[in-house]
Amino acid sequence: MPGREEVPPGRAVYVSASVSFTPAAAWSLSRARTTPGTLATVTRRSSAFSVRLAAWTERLDGKVIQERRILRKASGARVFGGDQSFHTGNGLGGVRFYYSGVNGEGLVWMGWEPRARTVITLRAESAHGALLRHLPEFQRMVDSVRIGEKA
Repeated sequence: MPGREEVPPGRAVYVSASVSFTPAAAWSLSRARTTPGTLATVTRRSSAFSVRLAAWTERLDGKVIQERRILRKASGARVFGGDQSFHTGNGLGGVRFYYSGVNGEGLVWMGWEPRARTVITLRAESAHGALLRHLPEFQRMVDSVRIGEKA
């Protein structure tokens, strides 16, 4: 399919020189939704998983509020469940929340890497009804995010 690049199983996708993740099997890199150095997106059917980087400029709370505002404005999304904390085995920690909009639903994980002074936003989106089906794959991709010299 034009604009998509198959990712061999186990191969990392680099968002930047120091941040990478490993897509779940059968997910493809979306060239149209990828900007080297700041954003990488993989897709499968009606679902997408993206890793976006931004410079650290304030407390994480401010970035979370900004992300919620963007979701509400862009798709009329409603955010549910409050912020739940998360922490991966690779050292990424922050807050996670669920949203539902006109075109679908999703989960957002937002964390920050203090040494690199970078906010990392992970977004899992699916058509209504498909999010739960892909949730194990989304969680594996979140857990695969690597930061720093080992990325």
